Amino acid sequence: MNGTSSFVQGFFAFLEKQHVEAAVLHGWRDGFGGTLSDVDFVLDTAGFRRLVSLVNEWCESQGWILCQVLRHESTAAYCVCSAINDPGQAVALDACSDYRRNESILIPSWELLAGRIRMPSGGFRVSDEMEIRYRFTKAAVKNKSPEDVTGEMSRYPEQVRTSCQRWLRETWDMDLASWDAVEIGNTIRALRSRTASKPPWFHVASLRRILKRVLQPSGLIVIVEGQGFEDIALRLQKDLGRLHFRRFLKLGNPHPQNIKDLISSTLIVTTKISRLMAEFIPTDCIFSTEPHVNVDSISRIIEEHLHNRCMRRERLA
Repeated sequence: MNGTSSFVQGFFAFLEKQHVEAAVLHGWRDGFGGTLSDVDFVLDTAGFRRLVSLVNEWCESQGWILCQVLRHESTAAYCVCSAINDPGQAVALDACSDYRRNESILIPSWELLAGRIRMPSGGFRVSDEMEIRYRFTKAAVKNKSPEDVTGEMSRYPEQVRTSCQRWLRETWDMDLASWDAVEIGNTIRALRSRTASKPPWFHVASLRRILKRVLQPSGLIVIVEGQGFEDIALRLQKDLGRLHFRRFLKLGNPHPQNIKDLISSTLIVTTKISRLMAEFIPTDCIFSTEPHVNVDSISRIIEEHLHNRCMRRERLA
């Protein structure tokens, strides 16, 4: 078992000891082995309110650090965790309570948690019936191709797929007549249309979340002073560009329009930044390296900066 698998397995056993109802949504079958990037799970409403402090507590107990908390819905948070001495060993704990899109509840947490099943390593997973509901709904939200969804759904037993068809009919008034790509395509398009984007001012929670992202961008500008720009940029892209940030940019000199990239969680590596632009960016979104920083230690240094920023923003410092 690698360090990341052990970290994830232990986390769900830890939640159980903390009396938090939680369950892995999918990806549990190999014990979280192999290449692991993010882990989707659901937890009860009370547990979600404690999520960041719980994740931070578990990280501290394991020699890991919490680097980023990205909130993509009012009841969803993407927590990026990394081993202190190995930036390449990282995982995102992607949590939700009610599964939402644009503040519309698609599957409530109590429904996803119903009938959860204990995992051998500790903690719980959702039932097969809940898993297929979640994956089918997520496929609609993510606009997956019908062919890919057909392949995913074919791996479930017939009785589980029948339960999903019944749920679609009773909850969404949608008749999925068969599991071929054409029928699946029509159904996921119809389901996706039910969650079409709505202006955020219709929802106070959504507006508050968006405003916070604007005032406290989750991106970072790293100014590399001295030699080694290319090597440092390559290392940061390799270690931090996969999970910690959603996008990576290497620029000679950022422009004001790049502020929107910071808001959309982009890691920008550059050699300089204008004084005017720096005036419009929160100080914790700019990091200047030492002139002779070691390439092998740069990712760890940036992660420490992200961790300290996260602790202040989440009021855990």
